[in-house]
Amino acid sequence: MPRPSTPLNARQLSQKWGVDAAHVLYHHKGAWYHVLRRFPAALFDPQGYVRFETEEQYLSAPQLKRRKHLHVTGGIRSLPGYQWGQAPAAPLAVDLNPPKRTSSTVYRILRDTDLARRMKAKCGYACQLCGFKLTLPDGTPYIEAHHVHPLGAPHDGPDIEENILCVCPNHHAALDYGTLRLEVTGSSLGQRFIDYHNRHVFGQKTRRRGVRVPKSEEKELST
Repeated sequence: MPRPSTPLNARQLSQKWGVDAAHVLYHHKGAWYHVLRRFPAALFDPQGYVRFETEEQYLSAPQLKRRKHLHVTGGIRSLPGYQWGQAPAAPLAVDLNPPKRTSSTVYRILRDTDLARRMKAKCGYACQLCGFKLTLPDGTPYIEAHHVHPLGAPHDGPDIEENILCVCPNHHAALDYGTLRLEVTGSSLGQRFIDYHNRHVFGQKTRRRGVRVPKSEEKELST
């Protein structure tokens, strides 16, 4: 017997991940659902979703077996267009014979806000600078969200879509350490944040206590 879907859970996930759909259904394995009736529609599992813009798109998907219930061969994760609602946490590196260690201070911080997770899904987990997609051994994608105007002091940048760039680990490190000047087109990144990075992060020494933002820019950057 197929396990029934749970519309309440689907509605919560659609709101959390910003999925615009008239009919949403959830299954814990992404395999059994009721039949979709209203469009746009979306099918959810615990990690992500597939969205169907029209009924025609839904009916033309060969992996969907529509009878009394809807069965998805291989689960919705196997469908083209599957979107990860939340990227997996960064895994710990595994060393079979780890060398002796000395303590050190790490200055680089990975930010993973709800907005950042939505932005990762929006860009398809591809680096917005080089297009590289990193896939973990279990098949889940990995990408990092970089706040171009840094969140921490002394910068105190905002956690908004226009300040987030999704990048591979190499480009994230280059941006954090100020070794890369930004020239980005075709993204939602705001020009004022690109300008801030190029003026106050790019080319600066990474161990400095901070940079002073001119008073003339503080009001503009706080809005």
